[in-house]
Amino acid sequence: MLARDMSAIHPNAQFVVDVKSTGLFVTDPVLQKQGAQVTYWKTGHSYMKRRTNELGALAGFEKSGHFFFNKPFGRGYDDGLLSAIAVCEMLDRAPGRSMADLKNAGCRKPGRRRPCRRIARTRRNTASSIPW
Repeated sequence: MLARDMSAIHPNAQFVVDVKSTGLFVTDPVLQKQGAQVTYWKTGHSYMKRRTNELGALAGFEKSGHFFFNKPFGRGYDDGLLSAIAVCEMLDRAPGRSMADLKNAGCRKPGRRRPCRRIARTRRNTASSIPW
């Protein structure tokens, strides 16, 4: 969602994503239309931060939720507050649309009619299963 929003403001934007991220960054028709370039790179905080800065990419995204924003959004380091601000600004630019609307519009695998869904994980060792 953020890559779509950022590339709408900055055409031909470059992004770095870790290799564990979804392939939707490359196949997304909106990102393709906006000329966004995506580079997949090694997973890990230092690898992503370095590669995002080396390429002068607008942002770097890790599947684990670490986002690295370069100018004009940030200064190249992982910052949760900047990520929250970027999401709020994205919602400001999409009046009348909720976060769920934006997610469902962007989370589609090629050839699927339904939006992607996250499977809820359950913990095996919950407090009720510990025998004490």
